[in-house]
Amino acid sequence: LTGCEDRNRARQWYGDGVATGAAGVDSLGSVDATTAFTIGNYPGAAEPALGDYDDVTVWASELSGSNLADLVSGTSVASDYTGLVGWWRFDEGSGTTAADLSGRANDLGLSGVGWVVDCM
Repeated sequence: LTGCEDRNRARQWYGDGVATGAAGVDSLGSVDATTAFTIGNYPGAAEPALGDYDDVTVWASELSGSNLADLVSGTSVASDYTGLVGWWRFDEGSGTTAADLSGRANDLGLSGVGWVVDCM
């Protein structure tokens, strides 16, 4: 499942590269601003979002459905495309930092995580 959010906060969801629905969201912060960028919890929320996170990317521009399908199928990787702002695979297995693989040094500080090894 892939979620894409544009500057107007409109979100489009994709399953295996096929559009499945849209929904609006509030701002979740920005990777390149002073506002905290949050994955798995809305800033100020009492409870975190439940679930496992793996291979999260943030882009400066929208990817096409075929680009998303290529990423999902493994025929390409995030670094094959321009506009990559942040890419976190969460493969560390322990610790409180997720390394940014985009080359932009946007490492994530983690709190309240429980690492899952080989969940897929």
